[in-house]
Amino acid sequence: MTFRTWVDENLRPQDINAMAEIRDFLGFDPEINQTVHPKDHMFNGQNNGYFQTSIQGLFSLVNSMKHAGMGPQAVRSLLDFGCGYGRIYRAFAAAFPKAELTALDLMEESARFCAETFGGTAIKSDENVANLSLPLRYDVIWFGSVFTHLPKARWQEFFDFLAMIAQPGGVVSFTTHGVRAIDVIQYKVDQGQSITVKLDAFNEMKETINAKGFVFMPNGPVVVKHQKSLGMEITEGLYGLSFSTRAWVTEFVESQGKWDMVGFDEAGWGNNHDVVTLRLK
Repeated sequence: MTFRTWVDENLRPQDINAMAEIRDFLGFDPEINQTVHPKDHMFNGQNNGYFQTSIQGLFSLVNSMKHAGMGPQAVRSLLDFGCGYGRIYRAFAAAFPKAELTALDLMEESARFCAETFGGTAIKSDENVANLSLPLRYDVIWFGSVFTHLPKARWQEFFDFLAMIAQPGGVVSFTTHGVRAIDVIQYKVDQGQSITVKLDAFNEMKETINAKGFVFMPNGPVVVKHQKSLGMEITEGLYGLSFSTRAWVTEFVESQGKWDMVGFDEAGWGNNHDVVTLRLK
């Protein structure tokens, strides 16, 4: 059974439609490798949800490329920053088989799995991105769910890093927690479901983002311990959950003077994360 047939038989209409648009853009149906690493903490034993995210990640990147006026043949090199065990990377590998791909993650084992299973080069990330030395400058960079975990002070160092590793005219697609992400948490509260933060903290978070456009809640010691158990070498206080409005993100990007913001898709990834598309001047 081809991956496209599996999608048609198992997934939601929006995923089937996304695959159709991906096919129209690429000129073929990408045959996505369904091999899942046993340590993949994003996999809960259900193929459907996992591969829905794979498809929607590729669909988000395709939309970013469309915003930037970039066709698939222009992708000679692609970096997946924070690739994990390849939930999205596998889709990129299938969609751009001729591109030079780089899988980069704090978990060295996961980056290596991506390269060995789906192709490309594996690089272990560093908490301080200034310490990273990458083999080339990239036509396309995917920063899925990275800025969603960074405090405001760290955005600048990551943007400096992006400007060094993107090709002139290169495309960066990154995601943020915006209005939709807050609505998702609020829905869970209204339904009496558990959320990852205390209710008082969530209510305070909403007030802060309404007033300032940005809010960050650092991970506590229990979460940090869990992340380290997965192989992530991180420092408490440097990672957590961040939420930002479109206005705040736009102002920050414009302050850099190096990027054209060519796209902003609210809830563009999985009807949750906003997807921001930049092109290096």
